Amino acid sequence: MDSGLRRGTMAHLVHALFHLLPYTLFVLIAVVGANLGGHWPSTLEPVRAVIVLGVIAVLWKRGAYPDLSRRETPCRHATWLAIGAGIAVGLLWVPLGLAVPDLSLGGERGNFHADALGESWVWLLLGGRLVASVIAIPIAEELVVRSLVPRWVEAGQGDWRKVPLGRFTALSFAASVGFFVITHPEWLAAAFTGVLWVLLIIRTRRLRDAVLSHAVANAILDAYVLLAGDYRWW
Repeated sequence: MDSGLRRGTMAHLVHALFHLLPYTLFVLIAVVGANLGGHWPSTLEPVRAVIVLGVIAVLWKRGAYPDLSRRETPCRHATWLAIGAGIAVGLLWVPLGLAVPDLSLGGERGNFHADALGESWVWLLLGGRLVASVIAIPIAEELVVRSLVPRWVEAGQGDWRKVPLGRFTALSFAASVGFFVITHPEWLAAAFTGVLWVLLIIRTRRLRDAVLSHAVANAILDAYVLLAGDYRWW
């Protein structure tokens, strides 16, 4: 392998790690909190939001996420399509989640307690949870699920960055949706959402549309949790 080929291989591996890093940190902090037990999962929510968004901001500024910056799209009403898809997911997540038993591989919900540090700090923990849900999670998860995973599968032994965003085969489609399903306990809701957001990316060819749709869906689910007091979805 000549030096130019080695550099190219290292470059696409490094960029893959950049795409994975925010999502990995998000999951690892949650795992740490769960292992510490008690109210640690709730207490670490603001920390998780700050760390993940900080990493995204630094790497984005250094050009690691060109797929997030793309504005061109063949779809005339891409933004409204993304918002509509997000509303559909937000409204259907709970009904679909209740329709079938949870998939245990996706972890557990319902461990968030806004009063874990006392009433004086409810605003901090709740704010951290909402920022993580509506901003950090959509960006971190879309970088992996709808950008890296399908393009890596499509590329095979080649450079995944050269695979156009939104180009899917049956295999990469299944890989993207399957990854999303196994990382969520509400597998039926995740399957519906995974398919819908892949179709959205195919239509708009922009990752920002999936991020926006994801943020809208999470905001609706968060509103339901807060208004209904049904914290099992967190």
